[in-house]
Amino acid sequence: MAVARTKNKLGSFLAEYSIPPTTYLIRFEMKNEHKPWLSARSSRFSFYLLVFVSLLAAPHFLLQAQTSTGSITHDGLVRDYRFYSPPAYTGDEALPLVLNLHGSGSSAFEQQLYSQMNSVAAENDFFVVYPNGIDNVWSVGWTLPAEAEVDDVSFIGALLDSLSAEYNIDPNRVYSCGMSLGGFMSYRLACEMSDRITAIGSVTGALNVPLSENCTPSRAVPLIQISGTADDTVPYEGSDFVMGMDEAIDYWLAQGDCDTDANIFDLPDTADDDCTVEVLEYDGCANESGVTHYRIIGGGHTWPGAILELPGEATCQDFSASQALWDFFNQYQLDGLTGGTGTAGPGSLATAGNSLKWHYQKASGKLRVWIIDEDEDYILSVQVYGGGAGMLCDWKAGENMTDMVNIDLSETSSTSGLHLARVKTNKGFQVIKFVVD
Repeated sequence: MAVARTKNKLGSFLAEYSIPPTTYLIRFEMKNEHKPWLSARSSRFSFYLLVFVSLLAAPHFLLQAQTSTGSITHDGLVRDYRFYSPPAYTGDEALPLVLNLHGSGSSAFEQQLYSQMNSVAAENDFFVVYPNGIDNVWSVGWTLPAEAEVDDVSFIGALLDSLSAEYNIDPNRVYSCGMSLGGFMSYRLACEMSDRITAIGSVTGALNVPLSENCTPSRAVPLIQISGTADDTVPYEGSDFVMGMDEAIDYWLAQGDCDTDANIFDLPDTADDDCTVEVLEYDGCANESGVTHYRIIGGGHTWPGAILELPGEATCQDFSASQALWDFFNQYQLDGLTGGTGTAGPGSLATAGNSLKWHYQKASGKLRVWIIDEDEDYILSVQVYGGGAGMLCDWKAGENMTDMVNIDLSETSSTSGLHLARVKTNKGFQVIKFVVD
């Protein structure tokens, strides 16, 4: 079933770029990240997959994808990377940047192929950089002798400096995410580079115990954690060197001075993938930060929504991890909320295929938010922030399910300027923005 689904998704993916159906054998050797400090099970597997690719079309594909390669020399080591620039980039407007870090034994190219984040970047106008770790690993804060030889934190800083000199990157909107060990590394960047890393995302990675003992971010760093409960590589319940997911979330909530009561909802179970998804969202954090946890019941050590499904590992297809990461990141800049994607008119929910509309009537000071097209959807909460004055309204549905909310801001909004409303439904969320005169 997984192989057939992978073939179908690959066929659609390659057809999107008009690549001729020439059979080419690509060997994907997945060097497992099974370490004694991660899991009791230690194994290494590889598998072969027939991908319909034309060697002659490959240059056209890479050109169309607007991916370039580059390198810098740091601490005497040549460090290379892959960089994606969206088609809409002209250099006139500063765009956000996402660091997408590969797992142990993997590479920048494999992470680009596996995560398929470029397609999300193309639609949402942000840069993606895929760095390569030395010997295909990252220095994530383990107390291991080999780590002393490579300073990946300062390398990431130097890479950001180099890219910023060449591209118009918004320094207030630099995010880091990664698969497995790349997720571990993102946690380290949050701990040690919180002045430059706006928010982080970890897919099958975790917070290691040695790092947690010395994690001192200068601000609350937003976190999205995506984990499978059937992950045997980085166990959901943790190990001697790795925090369990629930423990890590509690730790990060304490770091950000967040509310500990989560808004919980299930994603629609749309795929025959042996997985279901529960989403836990926490807010009320310092500097308007937030924490979101995608708990994938039955999910393995995989990237949700990936076109390549690993044998013996359940890959959740109910949502795209790359899209979820961006939807989360897009809410935040270094000093708080950005306004997200709802900048004008109707907007689509971040993690659902349903539509959300809103209207602010300046004369009366009333904000209306409503859901269209899908009767089963309902609004859970609406939080309004205004003019730097903090939260102005915190509406919650309670036991009353509704698909429309009317909020009177005429008395609560005493400040003019940009206002933000964070709307949560049973299937997702979106941040919209409007101006109060």
